[in-house]
Amino acid sequence: MNEPVLVVRARRLRAARGVVVARDVTLDAAPGDVVAVEGPNGSGKSTLLAAAAGLLPADNASVRPGSVGYSPERAGVLPRIPLQRWLLGLARTAGLGRDESARRAGDLLARLGLAHASAMSLHALSRGNAQRALVAQALLADPDCAILACHRDGALVGGVIAYTSDGVTGISNVFKSGIADDPLWAGAVRAIARVRPGLPIVGYERGEDLAAARQAGFTVLGPLRIWARGSAVAAKSTA
Repeated sequence: MNEPVLVVRARRLRAARGVVVARDVTLDAAPGDVVAVEGPNGSGKSTLLAAAAGLLPADNASVRPGSVGYSPERAGVLPRIPLQRWLLGLARTAGLGRDESARRAGDLLARLGLAHASAMSLHALSRGNAQRALVAQALLADPDCAILACHRDGALVGGVIAYTSDGVTGISNVFKSGIADDPLWAGAVRAIARVRPGLPIVGYERGEDLAAARQAGFTVLGPLRIWARGSAVAAKSTA
């Protein structure tokens, strides 16, 4: 079995405002794992994702991949600086050199359809362009793993993890709370296509999730078989 590349441990998981939203948190995920995060508003879903991305503190036993991209649907306050300058600053903070920072920022602006807005102040961007800017900052260091979150009225209602390896992007960890399957999957496919243009998208689902994946354009390939120490475990279907 694959070793986990993401481990989150926290005796107390605190939201940004300092309120404890969960206790005795344990989360392990290996490449390709599917982990669902469900719960009502205020139960700690956003906080858990932020801790997994390293944006909020967790215990010392926690580990993360070398590069994790975290893309919320919106930010509470965006700085009053031009979009391209903001991306350049974040790229340098991530350890990229000056030339590579400029190349990565320019490439992402073009790929996400933001080249025309590169000189605009972040706070003046439309809601759609602000969302694209948040996706761009998550991909500056070209992470293999990108966390894409969907919010409505300020609340996290769903999200997915996109893991890219060997020229293929896998969609997993699909979770929802307060949003229907079809719009969540359709939005996830659009978001992944923007950040990983031209790459095939694969996943493994069953039941209602499989139906939603097919509605979003996926094709069923057949049953999924997972081998562990000589024993075969078959899932019902895969998309």
